[in-house]
Amino acid sequence: MSRPIPRRLLPHVDSVSVEAVKGVSGAGRSYHSAVTVKRALIIDGMALSGTQYERETDVSGVVYCDRSAFEKVPPPDSRVTLWLGTPDEHEAFVKRVERYMHPRFGDVLVAVLR
Repeated sequence: MSRPIPRRLLPHVDSVSVEAVKGVSGAGRSYHSAVTVKRALIIDGMALSGTQYERETDVSGVVYCDRSAFEKVPPPDSRVTLWLGTPDEHEAFVKRVERYMHPRFGDVLVAVLR
């Protein structure tokens, strides 16, 4: 039986919300209701790209959390809101989801964002 992931490794409390994608239609993407992740580790980044005439901000990052936070693993294209309730709050989308079963601790879910 594995133990929970130590709290010191997941320092961000109630800072991430995930809306799993339902599907895509002519009106755009639709999402399930948001799930707030109790504890997570957020590694967040933003970069500016484009030409001198057209600038675009690219969001990238990684969110680590306990797999038990979700009923089902959120699929790629799910919407993630980072830094809930702070001035830095912003949205990103899941590019890739990875799972890692640690031999001593719980099941780790890694969401790579774009």
